[in-house]
Amino acid sequence: MVAFLKKFFKIQSIKDVWQIFIILVLCFLNLIIIRSFLQGFFPNIFPKKPCSGCGFAECRTGYKKSLSYLNQAVELNYHLDNNVPLDNANDFALMLSKRLMIIDTRNIKGNEKYPEKDLTKQEIKKYNIAQYQGKPIIKTADAMNFVITKFKQGCKNIDETNIENCDCVIDVDISGFEINKNELTKDCKKPRDIIRYYIDGNKNKILVPDIYKPCVFDPYNYKKTE
Repeated sequence: MVAFLKKFFKIQSIKDVWQIFIILVLCFLNLIIIRSFLQGFFPNIFPKKPCSGCGFAECRTGYKKSLSYLNQAVELNYHLDNNVPLDNANDFALMLSKRLMIIDTRNIKGNEKYPEKDLTKQEIKKYNIAQYQGKPIIKTADAMNFVITKFKQGCKNIDETNIENCDCVIDVDISGFEINKNELTKDCKKPRDIIRYYIDGNKNKILVPDIYKPCVFDPYNYKKTE
C-alpha cells in the first residue's frame, strides 16, 4: 500500500509529503466554503446542522437577537403609535409583522401584503410543527419564526418561574422551521432551536422566564446582566 501511494503521488522526499498534505488541507477547506455557500441557496439539499449541535454560544446569539427584535418592534410601535396592541393575538401579531423585516406570515388578518393562510398538512408533517397550527406565525428575513402560542387580553398575568402561568407566550425558532429539528429548549446546557418568552403587558416588554435566563444572559451572572 505504501509503495502504491509513493508511486501514485510520486513521493521522493519529505518535501513532497508536505506539499501533498497542504494540497489536501486546501481542498478540504474549499469543500467547507462551497458547502456553506450552497446552504444559502439550497437549504433543503444542504441543510445546516441542528441548533442542538451548534454549541451554546451560537444558540445564545440567536436567542439574544430574537429577544432584541421583539422588544425593538414593541418600543418602535409605542413610539410611533403611542400604544401596544394587547387586546388579542392577531392585533399583536399584526403589529409585529409591520415592525419587523419579514418575508411571510401565517394566520394573521389585516396584513395586505401577506394574505391569511395556515400551515399546510405537508409542512406540519415534514417539520413536526402540529402544535403551531392555527397560531399567528411571523417569519423574518433572517429565517426566524415567531409564534404566538398563548394570548389573553392585556397580558397582565406573568410568572417568571413558570411560564405556563403567563397570559401571553411567544415561541421563537431561531433557525426557521425548514432546516432544523424544531425542538423546544428544556435545558440551557443542551440548547435547541426553539426558545420561549412571555409578554409583560404591565411593562410593554417581552421578557425571559427564569428557566431560559442562563440561555440568553451571562449564565453565571444573568440577574445583573438582565
